[in-house]
Amino acid sequence: MVISYNVDDSLIKATRSLRDSEEITAIRDFLESTNESMCFTYDDLETARKKRNNIATSCRKKGIRIRVLLRENKVVIVRRPAK
Repeated sequence: MVISYNVDDSLIKATRSLRDSEEITAIRDFLESTNESMCFTYDDLETARKKRNNIATSCRKKGIRIRVLLRENKVVIVRRPAK
């Protein structure tokens, strides 16, 4: 094992930038509107299941108050009332 100190700046730079997915951007626009719900439709159930989990996790981490439901190959987003 080799331990180094004061490493080169090129090793410290971020390798990728984090940005919101299309779904999260659409949800933020939805929350600014007066609509009560929205729906994303995907080609198959497996894709919808993965997207539902990603959306729910992202929104929970970002503090976005919504309910994320999986219905067949659709992900339904419902606005939650403020506390």
